[in-house]
Amino acid sequence: MKKRIFIAHWSDIVRRGLMSLAEETANVPCEFIVETPTQPAVPDADVYILDSGAFMHHLDFFLKRKERVAVVCNLEAGSDVCSGVVCFGLAASSQEIKRTLSELLERSEENSNPQTRVDLSNREIEVLREIGRGKSFKEIADTLFISVNTVTTHRKNISAKLGIRTVSGLSVYAHLNNLVPPD
Repeated sequence: MKKRIFIAHWSDIVRRGLMSLAEETANVPCEFIVETPTQPAVPDADVYILDSGAFMHHLDFFLKRKERVAVVCNLEAGSDVCSGVVCFGLAASSQEIKRTLSELLERSEENSNPQTRVDLSNREIEVLREIGRGKSFKEIADTLFISVNTVTTHRKNISAKLGIRTVSGLSVYAHLNNLVPPD
């Protein structure tokens, strides 16, 4: 199965170099989506490599996928740009960049289950976790300090995103995706 790698950098030379290093690093065929940072749309991909401008322009999108994002910037390799996002500098060696790419590709492999790639909000994840614990909607509302109607709305939104219609199905999903810690 091909890995989809999104690369957005203002420099064509950097984009081509990153593509070359990614091809050398990946153990599977890669499909590259190469854009300039001014592109408004960001496609779904397994790994995202971009400059700090593109990262900041789509901050919400990338923070939700931060385990699969690397930012090329003027900081030292391994630095955090924002909330744990990996960064490597333009002066980084090819070995450092390959190591970072390898880690990103590994993480994308761990998250390759399409069900785990659905974008749930933090609050929806909290509600789903409580459903997985077997709590009633009233108990969830009390735990999260929200109304029962809000819990119901979150449950409907979660069901729509996941395509799971029953509360028991949501509970199974929460357990299968490690949202509920084992007893």
